[in-house]
Amino acid sequence: MKNLIVRTAVKTALIILGVLVVAFGVFSFGFPQHMATFAENTGNYSLALRYASLRYYYTGDVHDLARCVDDAILSKNPDFIVEYGGQFLAHQGKEDVIAERNENLSGISYDYFVEGKVVVAYYDIGNFSNALELAYDFNGAQSFAYGNALMTLSVHVADKSDGGAAVRILEILELLTPSQPEEQQYLEQVKSLLGAIV
Repeated sequence: MKNLIVRTAVKTALIILGVLVVAFGVFSFGFPQHMATFAENTGNYSLALRYASLRYYYTGDVHDLARCVDDAILSKNPDFIVEYGGQFLAHQGKEDVIAERNENLSGISYDYFVEGKVVVAYYDIGNFSNALELAYDFNGAQSFAYGNALMTLSVHVADKSDGGAAVRILEILELLTPSQPEEQQYLEQVKSLLGAIV
């Protein structure tokens, strides 16, 4: 009698465990956006990114990709930032998301924000040459708007007191010719910041 009760209890526990595993699988693969929200609410942005990327795989929607970018940035994993930030910046539909996000941002455009995060991530993974080239490509030679990728990279390099990188950025900054007086002022401030660590 005792063995029968134990066997029944074990079978019941295994059935319950099986149902929970199946339910978890259904939620994970059937509703990844909800699982991403749950992971975000717990502060586990790396896990949230996995679910958000699954959702993006299903939909191909640029808004889902932007969520991946946000989770990658919040996870502070430079490899994820490079991967998803790069995908977002290359996406043809990004302008809709940028316009929506800019309504809630002040001082910096969402595309500048993502570009800055991507170039800093390249720097952090040890690929400074690519970071600098991308930052210059994002900015161009005729402008130096507030929050641009070159500015963001410069501030990060200054925070790290990386004199070698500062010298190379200064060489690039000398090539810039912004026409707006305000942008010229930003450029001089960044040059001064980098000059202090060379």
